[in-house]
Amino acid sequence: MTCNPTWPPLPASLDTPSVVFTDIGGDVDDAAALVLMAITDPQLALVDTVDEYPDHRRARSARHLLDVLARSDVRVVAGLSLGASGYWAADGLVPADIEVPPGDLYDVMSELCEAGSKSVRCLSLGPLTDIARLLVTDAHRSAPLDSERLLRVTAMGGALNYRNPERAGHNWRMNPASVQTVLAETEHVALVLSDHTPSTRSRYLRPRRCIGCWTRCRERRRSCCGSITTSSSVASTIRASSTTPSPRASCWGRGSCRGVGEFELRRDGRMREGPGTRAWLSDGVDYTLFMAWMEQIFRDVPQ
Repeated sequence: MTCNPTWPPLPASLDTPSVVFTDIGGDVDDAAALVLMAITDPQLALVDTVDEYPDHRRARSARHLLDVLARSDVRVVAGLSLGASGYWAADGLVPADIEVPPGDLYDVMSELCEAGSKSVRCLSLGPLTDIARLLVTDAHRSAPLDSERLLRVTAMGGALNYRNPERAGHNWRMNPASVQTVLAETEHVALVLSDHTPSTRSRYLRPRRCIGCWTRCRERRRSCCGSITTSSSVASTIRASSTTPSPRASCWGRGSCRGVGEFELRRDGRMREGPGTRAWLSDGVDYTLFMAWMEQIFRDVPQ
C-alpha cells in the first residue's frame, strides 16, 4: 500500500470533520466510544453504522444516543448489512418513534468535501465494509473525491499476536475483503491492534467500572447515561468477559505508537510480521491514564 511515513497517528490539527463507523448495539464499547466522541469532538459530523440490520436498528440506536447528548447536528447513515449478525444486545433501549432519515454515505462525504474539508478523520470501530465501499465507489466516479488521500483512518482491529492464531479478530474476520481494500487503497491508516485491547489490563475498563462512571454521570444527565448503563448490563450478561476496547481506539493519542510497521496481511484478515503491507501500528495503551481521562470526561458532563 501507499502509506505516508510522515503522517502522525493523529492529524496535526483536529479542526477537520470526523466520522465514526460503528456496529453500536452489541458490546457496550461502541456506545461508550460514541459518547466520548460526541462530548469531546465538536467536529464530529457523521456516524455510519456497519454490520447493519434490515430494520436499521444500529442507526436508530446511534441517532437516539446522539439526540440525548444534544448532538442533533451529527448525521447518521445506515450502512451495509453483513447478513444475519448475532452481535446485538440493545433490545428495548431505543424508543419506537426514533427514525433515521434516508441517506447515502458517499453523498454525505461529498458534502463534507464541498464544505472545504481537505481531510476527514475516520474512526472505525467495527468491520471496514463501508469505508471499503466508499473507496470503491469513489474510484468509479468521473469527479472523484480523492478519498484514498482524503481519509485519515484509525481502525480498531488487526493483530500481530492474536489470542487465537487460527483466525483473525472479530472486526477483520467479519469482512476480510474490505480490510484488503482499505489497507491497499488508503494512504493514511493507523491500527489500534487487538494485541493491545482485550488484555489482562482490561480490568480497568470492564463494564462494572464503566457503569460506576456512568452512574455518577447519570445523576447529572439521567437520560444519557441511564440508557448506556442498561446497555452495559445487557452486554456484560451476554458476554461475561466483555471488555471495552472501542473507547481506547477513539483516544489513539493516549496510547503509544510504534510508527509505521510492515506486515503480511493474509486473505482471511490475519496479520503476521513480515513484508507486504504498511500502516501505523499501536504499541500499547496506558490503561490507567486512559481510565482517569474517561472518568474525568464523564464527571465534567454539563447538566
